[in-house]
Amino acid sequence: MLPRTSIQYAVFLNEDGKVTKTYKLQGSFRAPSTSLTLLVAKCYLANVTLLKEKDFGSSDFHADSLAFFKNFDFYHGDLDPTHGVVDYVDEQTALNKGLIKNRNGQTYISVDSKTVLQGNSNRSAVRLESHDRFTHGLFILDVAHMPGGICGTWPAWWLFGDVSPNSTLGSPTGEIDIIEGANSATTNQATLYAYRNGSCFTYPSNSSQQPDMYGHLQGSNSNNCSGDATGAGGCEIADSRADSFGKGFNAEGGGVYALEWTTAGMRVFFLSRAEVRSRASGKGGPLSSSPDPATWGKPTAVFGGSLCRWDSFFNKLIMIFNTTFCGDDGGGDAWKGDDTCSALAPTCEEFVRKNPRAFENAYWLINSVKVYKQT
Repeated sequence: MLPRTSIQYAVFLNEDGKVTKTYKLQGSFRAPSTSLTLLVAKCYLANVTLLKEKDFGSSDFHADSLAFFKNFDFYHGDLDPTHGVVDYVDEQTALNKGLIKNRNGQTYISVDSKTVLQGNSNRSAVRLESHDRFTHGLFILDVAHMPGGICGTWPAWWLFGDVSPNSTLGSPTGEIDIIEGANSATTNQATLYAYRNGSCFTYPSNSSQQPDMYGHLQGSNSNNCSGDATGAGGCEIADSRADSFGKGFNAEGGGVYALEWTTAGMRVFFLSRAEVRSRASGKGGPLSSSPDPATWGKPTAVFGGSLCRWDSFFNKLIMIFNTTFCGDDGGGDAWKGDDTCSALAPTCEEFVRKNPRAFENAYWLINSVKVYKQT
């Protein structure tokens, strides 16, 4: 096995040897000698120096089994910003309750599935917010299991600009939801919100401008990405594949989600576990040392076009993993409109408080998170 290799740039060339894309990397990894040789040869041709990548992956941290969590703050002590029936706990409480752990080299993040709650009590869970802020990049999550598809739950992996750098009001700038779904949802939805009363439109549905993708814009004003701090508005693209979320996703051993974010917009990719295996040793695969989205096929969602100042709304975002209960997307009318869940209890809140065992499978099992910075 090779020693850890410091790499700063991964460069992709076309068949003529010309540079098509360059990513600046942040973290560390171990690569087989063949792929490293190929990467060095490419960078030599492009006259680019090789240095390093940022890796949140738990499998690289055997000396400290909880090192993954050192990249994040544990949001706690305040009410859920999305109005869920949840108490987000601090790191020590999460450890004491068994809500976080390293499980055979994978990062495990769960919720309380033991306590029958009384009165208006909330269920304990974890919300992680990254120390780092990001503007642009290639974000790759390899996840073996997600909490989705369970009545009462609303899990998400997302990026959020919690404070505007030009305002003292703390108003949010933008939000990119990469993985999200509530209650018995079977497919993933990717959504953008351009806050601060912004005017931001992605490609219109069913037009020649819209790129080919698996997902479909939702709603009557579907390509309007403008939103407000309550979560209203936004442009949502729902995947059409039943293995993209929740129980179908977990039954196949999970998969890889990726966000490619540039000044021109964003693309979200989902590759099933079978697709990941087929590309494991292939050129540009999502888990290779030089991932290239151009080799991954059709994306789940594409947000872009000239009718949005993308960098004005989407910049300096933190990365968040969380699972809440009910809330803006899962309670109220959303619960009533879900035939599977509404048959279990009159309200989402009642179901969540009285049925802890329903949430035994409401956990994340993460193999790695890697962020590549484009230059």
